[in-house]
Amino acid sequence: MIDGFQKLSKHTTIAEVFEPSDLKEISSRGARPQWFISKSILQRIDEIRDHFGKPVIIHSGRRFGKNPYSQHEQGKAIDFHISGVNCKDVLDFCLKTYKSGAVGVGYNNDFVHIDDRDENRETKISAGIMLLKYNSIGQAYSSVEY
Repeated sequence: MIDGFQKLSKHTTIAEVFEPSDLKEISSRGARPQWFISKSILQRIDEIRDHFGKPVIIHSGRRFGKNPYSQHEQGKAIDFHISGVNCKDVLDFCLKTYKSGAVGVGYNNDFVHIDDRDENRETKISAGIMLLKYNSIGQAYSSVEY
């Protein structure tokens, strides 16, 4: 049995990133949750928590079996918000902080999405930052340079 309170990083626990049904599947395989989530995305979430000095509430982390092309499915994305902090302010911090490498960043009024995408993905913008526009139900419908 996997302990959901076990830390994956400085601030983030296993239960914050994985659904209980996914943890059951991981456990049945004799695997470890750490094998299924990017260390760099966890590091970014820790940096965001440290900057704002408040807990990050994760809406969605690692997903299984929904979309093989999703950054979430690959363990490279997290959707989150910070209580009392406007999502636009979090987005601005991310865009200022993560200017190198391939980083996808998007937001709507309810959450911020951040991911570590592969350098060769078509959706990568030359500066490494991508802003995804979300509709009212949280589906990305276009991307633009911020």
